[in-house]
Amino acid sequence: MIYLEDCRETLKRDIVYDYVLTSPPDYSELNINPNTDEWENFLNGWMSLLKPVNNLVTICTTDRKGDGKIYPKHIKVIDIMEQNGWFLKSKKIWVKSYKVNMFRMNYMNILTFARKPFKVKNPHDPDVIYDDKSTKINGFSFGMSELVCERMIENHTNEGDVVYDPFMGSGTTGVACIKTGRKYIGSEINEENKKIITDLYNQNFNFSVRFLEEESLPNIREERWFSPMDRTLRRELKSRFNEYWFSATAHREVVDLRIKFNNGVLQIFFPKERIAPSSTRIFALWITLPAFLLILIAILFLRNQTRPIVNLAKAAERFGKGDYIEEFRPSGALEIRQAGHEFDRMRKRITRHLNQRSEMLSGISHDLRTPLTRLKLQLSFLKDKEISKKMANDIDDMEKMLNDYLQFASSQINEKTELFEFDLLLKEIASRYEHNKINLSINDKVTFSGRLNSIKRCINNLLNNAVLFGKEINVTLRKTMNNIVILVDDDGPGIPEHEKENVLKPFYRMDESRSQNKSGVGLGLSIAYDIIRSHGGDMLLETSPQKGLRVKISLPS
Repeated sequence: MIYLEDCRETLKRDIVYDYVLTSPPDYSELNINPNTDEWENFLNGWMSLLKPVNNLVTICTTDRKGDGKIYPKHIKVIDIMEQNGWFLKSKKIWVKSYKVNMFRMNYMNILTFARKPFKVKNPHDPDVIYDDKSTKINGFSFGMSELVCERMIENHTNEGDVVYDPFMGSGTTGVACIKTGRKYIGSEINEENKKIITDLYNQNFNFSVRFLEEESLPNIREERWFSPMDRTLRRELKSRFNEYWFSATAHREVVDLRIKFNNGVLQIFFPKERIAPSSTRIFALWITLPAFLLILIAILFLRNQTRPIVNLAKAAERFGKGDYIEEFRPSGALEIRQAGHEFDRMRKRITRHLNQRSEMLSGISHDLRTPLTRLKLQLSFLKDKEISKKMANDIDDMEKMLNDYLQFASSQINEKTELFEFDLLLKEIASRYEHNKINLSINDKVTFSGRLNSIKRCINNLLNNAVLFGKEINVTLRKTMNNIVILVDDDGPGIPEHEKENVLKPFYRMDESRSQNKSGVGLGLSIAYDIIRSHGGDMLLETSPQKGLRVKISLPS
């Protein structure tokens, strides 16, 4: 970036730079008397405005006497820099030869300043002497050589840093920045150097630069507000210039940029690829952005489509476990809604069938209980008490069998789930068997969500079966990572291995010693097994440690 203005105006702008490298004009070049305050005011005017990020400033001054010493004018530079909070860090002497009519020596004093004090030698003695005898300069120019600039830039900056030259002159510092991979900002007010500067940028930056005297900016705006190229250029220009104009559409391959100065307009033509994103970046952008949008749309679509499937699966699982489902609302795609409607119709048919069966059995039970009650009443009038007692026992067995049939056929579909403490339930049920020896082993407090009445019926059937055939019963409750385990052990005759699968079938009774002289219809274990399976669990028949029967129940926690 080049500012064709006084460096003091540039330094007042909101520009950021990392390092300052400059060779200010001598008082002789400015026609200033070194013995007056004018020279000091000139130095102090721009030195007071310096504020590089990395806090380094290098000032190069030429010693035309050729003895390599630092003279009072250089001491003046050091004094004024210290007054503005800058401290001398190092002094170097650059010796270069040039040819006029004969070989002569030219000495350049390189003074580097920092924001903190350093221990340095006598200002009259240099730290390092560079000998550049290979440099040939035709004429009497005493400006910095590119080798000096490159050496100082590489020593004090990193690649990509911004270097500022308040007195760019012929632009040697800018060329050195290009060669070393640094960014460059320069200021120049001398009219004689404008052509040199434009030629410099034409040769090194592939720019076409010219200064239009007494010209003004075009009135027509050609900025494209939705173009990334225009937006980037507008943002950068707005932070540096008050008046500017550019067009990226007037020419096919170049941008026409114009910057307003006091006495004219600086016109710059530069290739569009200098600000346009590379093809790789554009390709990556066009691939990444649509892919991201498509993935987002796919996620939202799949989420809306899978949610009804998940809801249908959960409803089917709940219904399979016997949970009461008030109403199921199908949603999603057409096929999913159709499946949901069919499931809902199936659920209603099964529920209606179970309710009809329960109502029918309830009616049969009521009709059968009435004659059984009359028989009990008539038996009370019999004079033979022994016969009466036997007949009463038969009637009780019939009533118990009737209750077992009704219990097996009753529907659980209308029973709602609830949260209860399993350990307290076992203690409550075991307390009813006070005349039997039931040992409880409960280590943990276990909470379970299920149909409370059904679970009670299941535990009662298992304990009744254990009490019927055994003398000592052990009930164990424990909780694992994923399951609730209940063990019911007795010391009875047990069940042979080949019969364990059959006894879980309804109305199956063993003919061996376990079922001899015992009333029942073979539904106790079947009812318990059905209840456990409807809760998503499993029930196994094993051999207990007392050589009797062990019923192992596993329920999901």
